[in-house]
Amino acid sequence: MAVTLLTGDESPTATKMNELWAEADSLFDKAMDGKSTFLLFREKVDSDWSPHLYRGKEFWFYTASDHQSDDPSVLYPIYDTMPATHNQSTYDTAVSGASYASYDATNDWALTTADISIDQTLKAHTTTYSGDDYYVWDKGQPAPCKKWRYAVAEIVIGNSTAVAGTPTTYKFEFPNDYDQYNCFKIHNLTANEITFYFGTSSSSNYSLTIPAYSQKCVRRNSVSSGYDSTYKYLFKCYSNDPRYLSFDSHDGSVAQTMRANNITNASFLYNLMEHIGGDGFLVRMLAQPTTGGTIALHTTLMSGMILAATIPLQVTPRQSQPAQNLPSLPIQRATSVTTAQLTPPALRRSGQSPSTGSVGLQAC
Repeated sequence: MAVTLLTGDESPTATKMNELWAEADSLFDKAMDGKSTFLLFREKVDSDWSPHLYRGKEFWFYTASDHQSDDPSVLYPIYDTMPATHNQSTYDTAVSGASYASYDATNDWALTTADISIDQTLKAHTTTYSGDDYYVWDKGQPAPCKKWRYAVAEIVIGNSTAVAGTPTTYKFEFPNDYDQYNCFKIHNLTANEITFYFGTSSSSNYSLTIPAYSQKCVRRNSVSSGYDSTYKYLFKCYSNDPRYLSFDSHDGSVAQTMRANNITNASFLYNLMEHIGGDGFLVRMLAQPTTGGTIALHTTLMSGMILAATIPLQVTPRQSQPAQNLPSLPIQRATSVTTAQLTPPALRRSGQSPSTGSVGLQAC
């Protein structure tokens, strides 16, 4: 579908913005064959690669013994050193043992006396003082914990749980007390389709199915309401969402994750375009198969991007290249996607944000 550009006096409403996001998401879906952006070229292949895709805070969930060099794992090739699997109890313990230098009754936060390193927590931690609850402000962070409406959490799943009695059905449960984020990019990097539950399989606020090696974007108003999972690579706009044409904040902070959210950072569209590619795939096979192992596949995009994945050897040999005896990549050839096709509407500027240096836009 063609996206009609705004010509000057129209308002970029949520409905108009969603026309753009729907078309862009469809094109990205074709280019990626529905796969997760975590399968794009990463540090494990070339640690000197400098451009990067904007991401939210990464939270990894996997069993390390299942993702070694001799396993059919797509997690192992992503980083030179794999991030630790998320352990929420570490941060809960840090908060329970913290001492506080001051309490702000106006803004409802309590500042710790020392850095307690809870930047990777999924909870909006609170502490109680004189009968009142305060959000914990880790002295090492630029802002206190809170329930961020637009901050982005990347949930990276390397292992799921087989449902009892149905060994081919898999699930992942996301606890209700993980309440600091309300925008999620959920990456199923397992070889099985999973059902993702916000809550538990027996009592959930929302659930969705994510195919193997794929992803979904989910936003919500709160833990209990307002869920939407329309798109894979982008978030759907709601009426009265505040937005920015360009957004940034403190390096590594929770606030900075909003630059990976198309709602608050419309220019994320271009960042995503750069990494998914412009004019289609050029396939280049770089590794020979070995008996009983895995094969690393690298697909060079016209934009200079590379898609890297490790897959099992049970694949069909590529008939057009019999001498190389290489498998065909399980990713379809992309149709042409040009910058002009994804040019966003002419958005109205409404001022400069002094705290982030971001260009503000009117609400949807």
